[in-house]
Amino acid sequence: MNDVIGFIAGVDPELKKKHRQQLKALAGERHIDFVEEPETYNMLAYEARTELQYAITAAETSVSVLAVASATGLTNRKWKALRLLDQIAEKGISIEVADDPSINSHSISVLAYSAEVAKEKLLTRSKKALQSIKLRLAAGEEVYSSKGRKITKLGTPQATEAMKQARISKSDDFASKIFPTIKPYLDRGLSLNRIAQELNRQGVKTAKGRKFYQSTISAIVRRVSE
Repeated sequence: MNDVIGFIAGVDPELKKKHRQQLKALAGERHIDFVEEPETYNMLAYEARTELQYAITAAETSVSVLAVASATGLTNRKWKALRLLDQIAEKGISIEVADDPSINSHSISVLAYSAEVAKEKLLTRSKKALQSIKLRLAAGEEVYSSKGRKITKLGTPQATEAMKQARISKSDDFASKIFPTIKPYLDRGLSLNRIAQELNRQGVKTAKGRKFYQSTISAIVRRVSE
């Protein structure tokens, strides 16, 4: 009977407690060691998630099962979580998911592929929906959004892409400038929420001149780690 490495992702504290209980129940009589990452770290790129990397290495070297409470919350998107679990299984590591017994080392590749296909279908439907709106507007029809707002025009793909790239560039520049201020706090082990509070106390502003929040710090860390 293999031991279990129970990985607790960086969800909110209350959900972490629930996940710990789920993992204990999943382990049963097996010995379980927990590896827990700080809150919101599940939003970061894999390279920045040191606790997750440690859990994977520990499971691989000790021939233990790597268990998570749920694919939801493991990353910021479920399809990404399934892809991550598939990559872990490819290392020869046994995986178990507390809230979905159908996910295991044998089924994960199919589930991950299905999730990727579903994502691509959604993108395709979105593109078709936009094209349909453009054609209806060109024909002089009235078009309303799902929230009941009248749509009068859509930006050209070139303009939309240019604006998107400009926002990304601005955000990347700000992240690279502010990260040296944030890094010492991360090295000290402060939570993202505490770091935001400290920056606000010092009067530091975001790129838009606003206050920092936990999500703001998480986004900055994610950008510099990509």
